[in-house]
Amino acid sequence: MRRQSNAFYDDVVGYEPTAQIYRKNSAAAAHRVHGLIEEGVQAEVFRVLNSHSSPRWWR
Repeated sequence: MRRQSNAFYDDVVGYEPTAQIYRKNSAAAAHRVHGLIEEGVQAEVFRVLNSHSSPRWWR
């Protein structure tokens, strides 16, 4: 979702039916992004990064 006003976001999450849809869609989007990253790692387009050893500015 593109950036929305605070009032719009408050309305979406403040009304339970739309909050449920928002959570479901957000979880699906996060799952898809995770899958794309995993595909990239497997194809050696991306590399696994241990966040504990990465520079502080990278986090």
